[in-house]
Amino acid sequence: MGDLSKQFETEMRAIYPQCAKFGYHPGYLLQLISDYGGVGAAKHLLASPPSDGFSRLALEQRLDLSVEAVVLKPQWQDLFDDAELSTARRRLKGTPYAG
Repeated sequence: MGDLSKQFETEMRAIYPQCAKFGYHPGYLLQLISDYGGVGAAKHLLASPPSDGFSRLALEQRLDLSVEAVVLKPQWQDLFDDAELSTARRRLKGTPYAG
């Protein structure tokens, strides 16, 4: 795993404790990261319909913790293709986290 991928995985894992602060425990996210790594987990989630976790984060007004918002940060965009970035933008359209 490249250095950028490792750094991305660290940021992905940091989502869990931030969510736990408001009573949400995204265990599925941690399982995906364990199974596929951070980049693989993000790609898996972007290739699937929006998750229940995305909906929960929207309800909590914390879409900044969504995988979609994370992948749109400039430092991570090289890890994803145009279609994946477009999916993330589309899901976040109309929110403060749209890239």
